[in-house]
Amino acid sequence: MADDYSPTPPPQRRIASIKKFIRKRLPHWAVLIRWHRNTLGAFPNIVNPVTFNDKVLHRNLFDRRALLTQFADKAAVRAYVRSRLGPDILPRLYCLTTRPDAIPFDDLPDRFVVKPTHASGWVQLVTNKATLDRAALIALREDWLKRSYYEEQWEQVYKHVEPRIIVEEFIDDGSGAALNDFKLFVFDGTVEMIQVDVGRFTDHRRRLYSPAWEKLDVCYAYDDVSGDVPRPPISRR
Repeated sequence: MADDYSPTPPPQRRIASIKKFIRKRLPHWAVLIRWHRNTLGAFPNIVNPVTFNDKVLHRNLFDRRALLTQFADKAAVRAYVRSRLGPDILPRLYCLTTRPDAIPFDDLPDRFVVKPTHASGWVQLVTNKATLDRAALIALREDWLKRSYYEEQWEQVYKHVEPRIIVEEFIDDGSGAALNDFKLFVFDGTVEMIQVDVGRFTDHRRRLYSPAWEKLDVCYAYDDVSGDVPRPPISRR
């Protein structure tokens, strides 16, 4: 009987292995510049950055302020927000731990949010504790703690964030779904662009606005939002 096993991997797997081998041995600055070149079709200007992408890369390569690490740390940033805006604006903190099996599920409300402190985009929304697979949640959190977001994405601000699991209050607008996500792009202390993400955990869509809430004629990674997005009220705090 013929043996279907082949000790030699298919060409595409071999190429992927070679690329991974090379990538692990390149200095991080070289990989980031290469990503920029492959994505945008041009080498970045990191000596005198002008474009948005150049400035983001420049900050990633050279800006080592401890404050940026605090901003990236989903637990440590709470102290900064509290000092600037007061405690009432923060979601309630239920648990902060390095041991997912120590999460006090029985003491948690029916709805809550679980995420790691040292990464971006890794999050689980629990909307009904009664149907939650606790063992699966614990296993996923343990996997998060073993991973380095810095090594995966090479964003410097995450390099020194302590890996922990944070459990916080679930906040919604009464509909039961996740809130729209607003991100403000600030240059030299001034908001120049606003990103709105809608349906992040269902039908993720995105739109960019000017500070005057004028829709920008551009798509960024996701399809445009259907219909209008109401402008949020402006806080005077």
